[in-house]
Amino acid sequence: MIENRKLTTNEKQWLEKMLSIDFEYREELIKQINCAEILRENTNYYINLIFQKIQVGKKIPLISGAPIEMRAYPDGQVPIQFFLFVSEGIVSELEVFNADLSEINNDMELENIKIEILIDSVLK
Repeated sequence: MIENRKLTTNEKQWLEKMLSIDFEYREELIKQINCAEILRENTNYYINLIFQKIQVGKKIPLISGAPIEMRAYPDGQVPIQFFLFVSEGIVSELEVFNADLSEINNDMELENIKIEILIDSVLK
C-alpha cells in the first residue's frame, strides 16, 4: 500500500494504519504519498513529515485541514496523536506527537497497540 522508499519502515506502518479504513479518497491519498519527496522536521517533542513535489492526478476536494486523525494508546503511556494534513487538495504533512506534549520516541511501532482512527465527513 504505502511504497514510498523515502519513508522509514515505521513511518510506512503509521500511514498504513491511518489509511486502513476505506473512504472515498483513500486511493488518491496513497498515490500522493507514494510519489512525494519527504522532508523531516523532527524535534524531541514531535515528528513532522512534509510531503513535497507531488504529481497530482486528482485533487481531494478539501481546501485544507487534517481530515484523518489517528490516536494510539500504548499500555501505561500517554496517547500518541497522528494528523494527516491536506492543503489545497494535496496531502501536505503528517504530524505526530504525544497527547501531553512530552518527549516522543521517533522509532515507535504500533503493533499490538489499541488504535482509534477518525475520518472527516468530507472524505466519507
